[in-house]
Amino acid sequence: MKKNLEILGVEDTKEGRPRVTATGKPYARIKTSEGWMSCFNKKVWETLRESIDKIACVEVKVNGKFNNIDKYYGPENVNLGVPEEEKSETSPVEVKPKNNIASGNQSTTMYVSYAKDLAICLINQMNKQQLDVVKPETIMNDAIKLIEQAKKAFS
Repeated sequence: MKKNLEILGVEDTKEGRPRVTATGKPYARIKTSEGWMSCFNKKVWETLRESIDKIACVEVKVNGKFNNIDKYYGPENVNLGVPEEEKSETSPVEVKPKNNIASGNQSTTMYVSYAKDLAICLINQMNKQQLDVVKPETIMNDAIKLIEQAKKAFS
């Protein structure tokens, strides 16, 4: 399954030696926003090491109780959307950004993505009565204000 994950760390050694499976196959443990995952492709885990504290678009394959990162597609894919299990029963919110994202402003694209993700989380936490009262535009505006506040706090 293609996913956007925040890469938090890469461990390819244990006690100073390369990590290997019981059959001798080298691997790395990747700490992500969804927990620890394994990666058996050295090129992929070396690329993910360069993506620590960033969002990466990867292929995750489930093998029993293990999640394995199989491919690296690149930085966050803003067109990927929300996984099916996270979609709410509400109608989608269409947001028309004030800035022209297609202009190549990577920071703008990143902040729009953060605001969209935050708005989706806020919507998913509301019950039906709350959604009937609050307009989606209000939720998105609140998300944008929170992102702007965070941007100011960390700049």
